[in-house]
Amino acid sequence: MRYIEFGQNATKVSEIVLGAMRIAPMAPAEVADLIEAALDAGVNAVDTAPIYGPSEGLPSWVRPSRSASPSPPPPATGR
Repeated sequence: MRYIEFGQNATKVSEIVLGAMRIAPMAPAEVADLIEAALDAGVNAVDTAPIYGPSEGLPSWVRPSRSASPSPPPPATGR
């Protein structure tokens, strides 16, 4: 996975981001598996928005065994 520096702190963010737009209708176990697969691939950012439904809580769906994994960066603020 390649990473780019993001923001003033130059946080390294994966070039591939997990988009959460179509996750709302999925079963929680499927969502957890999807997030785990993304983490395994090196993805460390999740695109969420209130309009997507309950996607903003997705990082908390990661199984406790992955608690040592890096958290996605905070959402970007409007300019």
